[in-house]
Amino acid sequence: MARYNSHHQILVSDTIDIIRDELRRDKFDGAEDATRIRVYALSGQIDEFTEEVTYFESHNWTYVSGIVHTIGEEDELLGLGGRIKIGDTSVTYHYNSISGVFLNQPIREIELLVPGASGLYQVAGTYMMTLAGQPMYLKVALTLDTNG
Repeated sequence: MARYNSHHQILVSDTIDIIRDELRRDKFDGAEDATRIRVYALSGQIDEFTEEVTYFESHNWTYVSGIVHTIGEEDELLGLGGRIKIGDTSVTYHYNSISGVFLNQPIREIELLVPGASGLYQVAGTYMMTLAGQPMYLKVALTLDTNG
């Protein structure tokens, strides 16, 4: 039987699930910080004249744990249309923990509940790390909302 090096190994869907669980265990467990994501109401109506949106329900917050860190020199998020620079804040989420919110609507506001960096942030850009077409984690670049 032929033998292959590690870069020749074929990744099947079962293997990717195992790698995703290993990533959660090795990178995320014990290193996550508390954040919450604003989930906007989807039902409402637009006034014909003022174009003001009236929602039938209130916006909700979804609590998701992620790793809060500072964007460095060789970060994947750096640059993104000139909106992100060295020293900005970012959050890394494991895909399984954020997929429900991420797939339903765009993420626009995240509140960090971490001492020293707490506050309401606007999302400036996102980066999805994939392995063989399967998402592993999501990095979100943040800018501080001075009005919030």
